[in-house]
Amino acid sequence: MRVRNIVGLFGMAVLAGFLSGCNALTAVTGIPTSLKAAIAGNWEVKTNATQAVTLPEIAGAFATTNGAVTATFHTLAANACMAPNTFVSATGTTDANGNLKLTSAAFNGSTLSLTGTLAADGKTLTNATYSVTGGSCGFPVVAGTAAVAATATQYAAITGAYAGNFTDSDGDVIPVSGNFTQSTAPDANGVYHLTGNATFPGNPCLTSPAIVDSTVTGSMLSTTYSQTANGMTNTVVANGTFNADASILTVTDWTISGACGSAHGTGLFSKQ
Repeated sequence: MRVRNIVGLFGMAVLAGFLSGCNALTAVTGIPTSLKAAIAGNWEVKTNATQAVTLPEIAGAFATTNGAVTATFHTLAANACMAPNTFVSATGTTDANGNLKLTSAAFNGSTLSLTGTLAADGKTLTNATYSVTGGSCGFPVVAGTAAVAATATQYAAITGAYAGNFTDSDGDVIPVSGNFTQSTAPDANGVYHLTGNATFPGNPCLTSPAIVDSTVTGSMLSTTYSQTANGMTNTVVANGTFNADASILTVTDWTISGACGSAHGTGLFSKQ
């Protein structure tokens, strides 16, 4: 699970962090009925273009209301031109063929534009491009345009049973399993959250710790578990990434701390 500066733990991607409020990316016309339900969810938009170094990756949530598409985005990149815990708004249109065009409100003196065509299943944007012009986040103009090619992907909900291993810094393997339920709707900042419990077989300090904090945004997740027993509290914090169908969770770093001691390492889990 790739770690970035994101709000909370374990925590859709198209637009980089924007001031501590929340702005909504909004498409307002003509989306085909067949795509309305498919579009809603957790998205990530990113590019490898060198001219997009100020804002290479953004994430947030699409939703549909009364025929309009709305979304709220923030950055996933720790070194972007804006903080990851800030959010932006935009307005735009979509036609009967699923062509989206969005233009943001000003942020840091800059404006972001996103274009692309919704795939038949509504899970990706084909021929996606985005540009940022003006201000401290603006992309340089190359070959007459500031637009860069991008990938735009919707990520499935992390819901169900997962099993795998934590590997600590000494190479010891710790079997772990867990059940997750992802929120069906994002919070006001376009971020999703998880509920559930984990099981650490053979560990009397962590028999069934519950998720007490979490973040799911784009391909990134962060979770915090806690359990108190016999007056002793132990905590597990895990951060990482997951693939588009949420079948594989990759933990880039985890930490166990509390009355029973401490440990840290990496991990890998698959949906059962």
